Amino acid sequence: MSKASLSPLLVLLLLTTSWAAAFSTVDAQPARLPQEESVDWTASEAAEHWFATEPVRMLETGITPSSGIVSTVLGEFDPLTEEVPEPPQPFRDSLDVEATRLLIVQLVEHDHATIEELCAQHGMSDLDHIPDSAYLLRLPDDAGAAAAAVEAIDDDPRIRWWGVQHPGWRLQPALLEASIAALAGQPVPPLDVDLTIASDVGEAGVPALIADLEL
Repeated sequence: MSKASLSPLLVLLLLTTSWAAAFSTVDAQPARLPQEESVDWTASEAAEHWFATEPVRMLETGITPSSGIVSTVLGEFDPLTEEVPEPPQPFRDSLDVEATRLLIVQLVEHDHATIEELCAQHGMSDLDHIPDSAYLLRLPDDAGAAAAAVEAIDDDPRIRWWGVQHPGWRLQPALLEASIAALAGQPVPPLDVDLTIASDVGEAGVPALIADLEL
């Protein structure tokens, strides 16, 4: 190969080497970005960014008085002015509290703190809310304590009314009608029953409940 033919190749190699060196130099020196300004403020600088706001206005409102209505599966009623929608026999029991210790307590004003206070003082259980402002309570097991709790409820000016929960009020109307028909000797189709156990019945009380249902 002649020298003349090598000259262009040498020139190309020299140029390539120069470019590679230039690129290597650039890569070896990474670009320096300007340092970010510090975000730390002095106390005086921070104070310049604070400003006063208007105070939040608190409005006091009274507790809503009771409507006087007690709701049951057989209808609503005002126990002080209207007839109680009692279920038919044998699902009506004015002495049901002696067997179940269940009591409906209606408040003058719907303040649940009253129920919490009464339950704590007299060993009662708060089982359920009955619209509008009544609660289903369970009295203590001890007869003396239960009598004292009823006396305290009767004397409490925050209580509007109290009364028993008839057994029929614990059944859905369809099941109640089917039960009445069965007691009358009429044929009744099979029904799916959903049993809701009271919240204060523990595991120890389930066998006794099953035994009662089998009677």
